Amino acid sequence: MSKMPQCLACGNTAHFVSSNVPALFPWNSTGSGLAGSFDANGNISNLENTATGGDIMLSAWERPFVHFDRCGRCGSARIQWP
Repeated sequence: MSKMPQCLACGNTAHFVSSNVPALFPWNSTGSGLAGSFDANGNISNLENTATGGDIMLSAWERPFVHFDRCGRCGSARIQWP
């Protein structure tokens, strides 16, 4: 079974952000201080952060469904996790 999240608005399965981590810089295009990229198997392939602590990064890596609640492409909150 795939672990891959999917945006129900645009179909994105690769890039997601957290609405709970504010962007450090106002010109950040994602509007989030924590972004994650997922590979074709639904595994995290990359995490990007702006001044988030190590605890948040570790938690996002271990439990991405808790943190990544917005689409990194269209901004929708309609994210489906298996």
